[in-house]
Amino acid sequence: MGTFNVVKKTVSSQFNVKPSAISKNTHLDTDLNFDSLDKATLQCYLESKLKKFVPMDENWIDNMQTVDDIVKYVDQIKRNRISSDVENPLYIVKKSVTKILKTRPVIIRTGTDLEKDLGLDSLDKLEIQYDVEKHCKGFAPLDDTWMADMRTVGDIVNYVNLSVGARRVNNSAQMVARNVLFGSRLLHKQSNTR
Repeated sequence: MGTFNVVKKTVSSQFNVKPSAISKNTHLDTDLNFDSLDKATLQCYLESKLKKFVPMDENWIDNMQTVDDIVKYVDQIKRNRISSDVENPLYIVKKSVTKILKTRPVIIRTGTDLEKDLGLDSLDKLEIQYDVEKHCKGFAPLDDTWMADMRTVGDIVNYVNLSVGARRVNNSAQMVARNVLFGSRLLHKQSNTR
């Protein structure tokens, strides 16, 4: 289903708006009479429904005026999503928390407290740890109980990014060392043949 259809269906079903009244030019404020709470609710539902969409700005919906603005923003993020050997940890944590809560979607920010804001217990945290370790390729935790130290969603994202970054630096250093060793062997071999 295209982004426009997801937005249209979400607005229609969650805000009791006739689908025929929603077009790309529909203005959130003037046509739909959305206030900041309505926008936040829409943002929450869209972030849970749009796969692989992880916004760059936590309050991105505040900058949207029309349905088309939302569609363009979402599609741009999806297109520009950096493909790497690591799945976006924020996306994985959001997906995992939504699966655990099994309720109406919540807005998950980097500052969201796992226990106070989301009510997660130690078993829930273990489930998130399992999902992150399973889906973040290139992520190698330093110990088995790393999740116990995490208080916010941002703590998890930072831990994963630092771990992956350190691993890449280590791999790069090993690669440089191998190249230097190979180069010195080649020079030694050439000097012995002369």
